[in-house]
Amino acid sequence: MAPYWPLVVDNRSVSIGNGACTFFLIDKWWGENFTLEEFFDPNFNPLPFDASVNQAIADDGEWNFPLLGNILPPHISNKIRVILHLDEDSGPDSLIWSAEDNGVFSIKSSYNLLANEKAWVSHMPWVTIWSRKGPEKYKIYFWKLSHDKLLTNKRKSSWGLSPLDCPFCFGLVEDSLHVMRDCYLATQV
Repeated sequence: MAPYWPLVVDNRSVSIGNGACTFFLIDKWWGENFTLEEFFDPNFNPLPFDASVNQAIADDGEWNFPLLGNILPPHISNKIRVILHLDEDSGPDSLIWSAEDNGVFSIKSSYNLLANEKAWVSHMPWVTIWSRKGPEKYKIYFWKLSHDKLLTNKRKSSWGLSPLDCPFCFGLVEDSLHVMRDCYLATQV
C-alpha cells in the first residue's frame, strides 16, 4: 500500500476556517490540486516557508495584496484574492476528501480511487488469489506466500528462534521461494 499513499494524499485538501492551522505554501487550500510550494524562493520570500494562511492577511482583515504580489505569479495571486476573507470566528481549518462530493473520507471512495488505478490492481496478487475457487485454507496459504508471511526458518531466524538453513537441504536458506520451489521436498510433490 505504501507506493500508493501519494495517490491518497493527492486527494485530500483543506477547507479554510480561520487559516491558523493550514500552511500557506505546503497545503492544498486555495482551490487547485497543487500547493504553492513551487513558488517559494528561500533567497527572497517575505513569508516563512512554514507560515500559516492567516499570516497572509493584513491588519485590516483583507488579503495582504503586496505580499501576495511579491511571492506569487499574478494569475495565482488574483485567484487567491477572490477567496473569501478569513475570520477568527470561522472556526478551525479542516481536512476534506476531494474524492467525495461531500468532502468526507470513506473507505469505499478510497478503494474506488485505488481500484481505478489499473496498475495498482494488476500488481496486487490478492485479486487473483481471492477470486479463485477453492478451499479458503489454500487462499490463505497463497496470500501468506505472496506477502512473504509463511513461517519459514528465515522469518523465525529474524526473531532469533531458529537457524536460517532448511533442515532438508543442508546449507540453503529456507525462505518462501525455497519452500515452494527449490526445497528437495517441494520437488518431490
